[in-house]
Amino acid sequence: MNHEELKEWVTRHRFIVADIERHGMIESHRQRITGALNAMAKELVDKMTKKDVHTEHCCYRHGCKYGKDDCSVETGEKEQSHPCEQCCEEAADPIRSALQSFVDDFEGDFMVDGEIVDDPDGRWGCLTRLYNEAKEALDD
Repeated sequence: MNHEELKEWVTRHRFIVADIERHGMIESHRQRITGALNAMAKELVDKMTKKDVHTEHCCYRHGCKYGKDDCSVETGEKEQSHPCEQCCEEAADPIRSALQSFVDDFEGDFMVDGEIVDDPDGRWGCLTRLYNEAKEALDD
């Protein structure tokens, strides 16, 4: 939940309090509900706005720079402060990024220990040629 969504959520729930008040609910209920909503809103704002080492260095898309399973950015607990180094590199050279993505996907889907697997009929010939050309372009 980003800051704007949080403000919208708090505003929406404050209308519930106002509606209850119009229907003659007693003051103590209104205070209790308002207090609970304010406490929840404060907790959410604190969670979303506090910075830590992960918000400064990790990426929701590329993962935790430190390999932690409980990374506050990777788990969605907090938003990253700015794009990570890898995001910046991809933005600077989108063609290289696309080639690297193709190579990574090909290696992950069709190769084991550098060898193409599960291709008895040579069906991946065209993809293999593209893979080899992409690898060569990335090595230049």
